[in-house]
Amino acid sequence: MNDITSQLLEKYTLKLNEKPATENTFKQEQLDSYLKACAVLHCFVPESLSPLEPKYRHTEPRVLLYDHIINLAGGLAEGLFTLKLSVRQKALQELQSWQNMQIALKANPNHPVTELQKMWEDYLTSQIVGDPDKMGFKDLTNLSQLASWFEGRNKDFPTANRLAILLMEKSILSNFEHLLISNFTGRANELAELKNHIGLGKGSGLAEVGQKVLNWIFKEKKLILAINGPGGIGKSALVGHLLWDCAQLKKSVRPPFAYLPFDQPTLRIETPFTILIEIAAQLKLQLPQYAKETDNFNTFVKNFRGEKVALNTRLTTADTRSERINRYHNADSELYYEFANLLHVITDHRDDMPVIFVFDTFEEVQYRDRESLAGFWKMLEIIHNTYPPLKVIIAGRSVIADSRIEVRLINEMKLAQLSLEDSVSLLDRLGVKNPDIATVVAKQIGGNPLSLRLAANVITAGADDIGKKGIKDLNTTKWLFFQVDEELIQGQLYQRILNHIHNEDVRKLAHPGMVLRKISPEIVLYILAPICGLKITTIGEAINLFEQLKREHALVRTSESGILEYRPEIRRAMIRLLKQDKFAEVKRINEAAITYYSHGNSLISREEEIYHRLVLGDGDYSLLDNRWLPGIERSIIENMDEYSDEAKVWLASRFNLEVSRDIFNKASILDWERNITRKVKRALTELDINGALQLLSERQERSEASPLYALEAKTYILMRDLSKAKVVLEHGVENVSGSANRGRLAELFWLEAQLALISKNPESADERLSQAQEALKNASNPIAAIHVVCHRLFIDNLYQSKAAKRKKLLGQLNALCGRSKGYESRDVSFIFELAVYLLKDDYPVTASTLSYRELAAVDDISNMLLTENLRGLDEYRADWENEGDNLLFESLV
Repeated sequence: MNDITSQLLEKYTLKLNEKPATENTFKQEQLDSYLKACAVLHCFVPESLSPLEPKYRHTEPRVLLYDHIINLAGGLAEGLFTLKLSVRQKALQELQSWQNMQIALKANPNHPVTELQKMWEDYLTSQIVGDPDKMGFKDLTNLSQLASWFEGRNKDFPTANRLAILLMEKSILSNFEHLLISNFTGRANELAELKNHIGLGKGSGLAEVGQKVLNWIFKEKKLILAINGPGGIGKSALVGHLLWDCAQLKKSVRPPFAYLPFDQPTLRIETPFTILIEIAAQLKLQLPQYAKETDNFNTFVKNFRGEKVALNTRLTTADTRSERINRYHNADSELYYEFANLLHVITDHRDDMPVIFVFDTFEEVQYRDRESLAGFWKMLEIIHNTYPPLKVIIAGRSVIADSRIEVRLINEMKLAQLSLEDSVSLLDRLGVKNPDIATVVAKQIGGNPLSLRLAANVITAGADDIGKKGIKDLNTTKWLFFQVDEELIQGQLYQRILNHIHNEDVRKLAHPGMVLRKISPEIVLYILAPICGLKITTIGEAINLFEQLKREHALVRTSESGILEYRPEIRRAMIRLLKQDKFAEVKRINEAAITYYSHGNSLISREEEIYHRLVLGDGDYSLLDNRWLPGIERSIIENMDEYSDEAKVWLASRFNLEVSRDIFNKASILDWERNITRKVKRALTELDINGALQLLSERQERSEASPLYALEAKTYILMRDLSKAKVVLEHGVENVSGSANRGRLAELFWLEAQLALISKNPESADERLSQAQEALKNASNPIAAIHVVCHRLFIDNLYQSKAAKRKKLLGQLNALCGRSKGYESRDVSFIFELAVYLLKDDYPVTASTLSYRELAAVDDISNMLLTENLRGLDEYRADWENEGDNLLFESLV
């Protein structure tokens, strides 16, 4: 190849490569421009992004940034993304100066402003980082994330190690930080009373507060201070500020505390150990030096649960009933003593160091029947008796004095409205700067902080709503001298706020659409559009309307599934007005919701269907029985105020719900018996025998096959009143004999046999057991009959009856065991152990096929004969009798 050809080829190759090189360079510069613009943003919607320099604008930023961005945690529903950390670190390093970062920030003036973004922009403006020692957990978390953007190169930020230590120490604050309100106003007296209750009154400036607080100082101190008041009055904000003040104290004088809101589903007040587990976890975070001791307590809880399982599943055969009840209660008490000992350890055995438990949103559990709360109160009292510095604060809407707690343990504090002066001050902080308007509005609506915040929203949204007498057309009185309650005032204020939503269709989604608890595009299209007159016909239009509603953060919140939920405090205030103003539409929406949700199979669908059926109150409770699913109780209870008395009776007969006894005394006998059965079992489990008898005596009539005869007889047996137990059983046998429920009859004969054994009358006991066996002859499940025959054989062993009779009974037992396959379960394993023990000599083949361990010996037959209730009666009982903790009741009571 000659030189000329070579030169031409080289020139041509350079020309060929020149354009791609230029394109690649531009693409990289375009990407860099976008990355620098993103580097100063916590999060962004890719399609809305602008580059640092306009000349590098890309038609599809998401495609350009695809390898460099990730979804923002919790921002998926809003389409929010953030830069990968390594990409952000490199881009910020290239920007170099804070001036360049401020310029980059201006490229996207309409970016999302999160709390982290606000902290970041404050830093860019001032180049000052706040004192991390004075920050809460949330701000520390944001500060740690900002520090990570610079990989330790920016000396303005604390080191990662220091931040990690602070985060560990302040992680306890994460439980209640959301309660803190920046414009919290007033409540000096109430805060002083709380500090006095927990023993922090000294040196806290009480002399400045006034005579009222001095009276509180000398009030008798008790275990519990219960704060009550209506929604929005500021209960949670008050306890939040108290705990924040505690958290700011020096470690040497800072009291350990735990904050437990009962809207937290992991807390079950009927099983108090779940509460202690959560408290121990919070104490461990505050006092990591005692991690070993808290871990030991958790091990104790694990063993405690194992003991309860053993009791519930009847793994021990020889204990008498009374011994098992004592073991059950001793296990509880031992757990509470162990926890009190933990408190002694973590406070270095200082008798003057209070430990504080705060239970918030107590209304979430206060609906439980009193018997379900008894164990909780017992737990607190035992711990307090062992660790006297324990102090408890409970915040809820209602007084707790009628919740089966000893009055001697509690002081009640009703949280009043703010004073006029504090109300005006709060309105000023909320943007109502005209003192005359603030004063007249405060006088008009009162001092409920929630009402004042809503009023401020109305006032700042539009001057047209304000007149000389305050907010125009606001009803604060009803009829003559009767005051409108706060919820109705709040409902009117919410309605006024809705009027400022410009899109008419979005307004209709809330009014009357707020009849629904949940909103999705499908619900908008298929339920609300036809009833509310929405101008949409396609799912695309419904999605657009749904997205507009999502932006109304004051009205709705987004669930994890992306469905919108109306904020409960807003909905509670609005629903009463809706029923008054739009009764027909409300009824139609409820009916449409029932139709819509009845076609769904999910738990949420069933929750919403049942809720709307209860609100509608059509009285078809047999249908509700068929549609009910276990696990929906919590969702249904949230709206208890919306249901009729009849609906409340139906609900209270299905789970542990406290309803006025006056209401229940007018209910059907079947609903009353179902409710009383549950309550009596709970009372007896807590050994509240007098309470159980009082419940049983509410009504004298009984249904034909009532479960109350056996339950009442057991109650009298527990209190050793055998004569009354005998009368109840005789009356029960007389009534139940005429019913088709032979299992109920067998149970009564069984209890009569136990009375006969207690009275040392084995012949009578065997006769009654023979009658029980006869009643069970057509039972499909042989377990109950096996149980009866085993006891007849043990009576024979103890009292040495005739050999022919024993042979006959053994043959019957062998035959029953031969058809027991498929009916074995852990809770009746001891019955088969008895059978193996009795059959091993005469029927060894049958004994070997039962596959249960053989009892080594039965040392005390007389005690064993009085240990058990008759098992295997499920086919004779309604499903509700076997719900929840029924096995526990049956094994103990």
